[in-house]
Amino acid sequence: MPFTTHLFISYTHDDNMPLAGEEEGWVSLLHEDLDTLLPIRLGQKPVIWRDNKLNGNDSFSDEIFAQLAEVALVLCVLSRKYVSSEWCRKEAQAFWEIASKAGIKVGNKTRIFKVIKLPVGNQPEGLPEEFGRLTGYPFYITKDNHDLELDPAFGLEMRAEFHLRSAMLAQDLADTLLALNQVSEAASAGPPKKGTIFLGATSWDRDCDRKKLEVELTGRGYAVLPNRELPVGEEPCVAEIKKLLPGCDLSIHILGNFPAIVPSGPTQKSLDILQNELAVEESKTRGIPRLIWVPDENQSQVPSHQEFLKLLERDDNAQHGADVVRGGIEVFKGAVLQSLQKLEQKKSGPPPKASAGEVDPGRLIYVICDKRDRQATVELREALTSRGFEPRRPLFEGDAATVRQQNDAMLAQCGLVVIYYGAGDKDWYQNTLAEVQKSKSGARVWTYLAAPLTANKELLLDKDEGNRIINAIASQLPQAELDRMLTDPLKSAAAGGQ
Repeated sequence: MPFTTHLFISYTHDDNMPLAGEEEGWVSLLHEDLDTLLPIRLGQKPVIWRDNKLNGNDSFSDEIFAQLAEVALVLCVLSRKYVSSEWCRKEAQAFWEIASKAGIKVGNKTRIFKVIKLPVGNQPEGLPEEFGRLTGYPFYITKDNHDLELDPAFGLEMRAEFHLRSAMLAQDLADTLLALNQVSEAASAGPPKKGTIFLGATSWDRDCDRKKLEVELTGRGYAVLPNRELPVGEEPCVAEIKKLLPGCDLSIHILGNFPAIVPSGPTQKSLDILQNELAVEESKTRGIPRLIWVPDENQSQVPSHQEFLKLLERDDNAQHGADVVRGGIEVFKGAVLQSLQKLEQKKSGPPPKASAGEVDPGRLIYVICDKRDRQATVELREALTSRGFEPRRPLFEGDAATVRQQNDAMLAQCGLVVIYYGAGDKDWYQNTLAEVQKSKSGARVWTYLAAPLTANKELLLDKDEGNRIINAIASQLPQAELDRMLTDPLKSAAAGGQ
């Protein structure tokens, strides 16, 4: 662990004055409990720092500030006296500022613990605003409308409850220290071999999807950034994102129906907008690929966020370097997997040839279809073969990397791509078309519409963009349309044979 001190106990000395006839004060008893219980849960003796000599008349020196930088966790013993103490408020504020720079949280665990000796309200005045959001550990009971601290001096029942809550607190402290240690070990080991992914912070309605994707990415051996909460101020937030992006191989943005948080600052832009703008700059600088997920149901009631969602649909600069994916979480995860495979392939070298023998690109036609249409494409492939072409369909068996390499090899070598749009749904077609266009293989792209008839297929027929659509929904092979589609490939093949 990079910290020299595991735990710092922040308290006011008045809360540690022993009752009449008692040898030790309340805070000292808590310290003793933790000193005994933490080694059992940590597996090592922790370093616990508690100031025993300074008082409110001492100045809050740079030395104390420097010591706080070496502290892993802070435990604040709250009471009315604590929140009225300028010294204690400075300690809490100083640690909050220091920890926020390095990461105030480890996963869902915070590095500040509140032991509530006596109630002080949800947001004590003079303490950091975020302080009020922390879960507290009450060490008091209410009896006959009176709040009483759990003091062992008040009897055996109070003593037992005091030790029980100390044990529960010790377990949570130990869990957070162990989590910090794991993060430290991972950082010292360096980034994973597979690479680093920037997975942008998102809105509360998509946070669950982000966490699922983060688990998926880390499980595949990737580091995921940011791995802690971004600063709440716009300037430090932008600076932090700019620091993270240059080390990433891919940036992923998940957009919800609501905007992500708006850091305090002059532009009042949400994190969605800031992250996208900075990722665009990074993509222009070094070509980092990007993925943007806009689920189909996204219709924001927040005007500024809805305007941003529309901008992503029509503005080339906002989309720079990105594939904008629509559909459900599984569709998006599939797009992420394809991007990861391309990253891995890029690092391992160019894709293999489609087959052992040389293939004439002018005669190679890649017929892309859904797995369910494998048999349905037989008639089309036979017709292409009879005209002197070599049609190939995607590889459906084997591990994901092999399937991906075969697909990339086909797109790199073929002269014509035919998207067989039959059993696949709208998301399948749109993502397949986007992938083909993104490959920039130079091949001509046609769409072959097969049964069943859907609203999206009807729309494609009505638009007939580029006149590169064959209507075979009636299940009859349109020979004349095939000849029209093959005119340029035939010329290319003939030229290649001269």
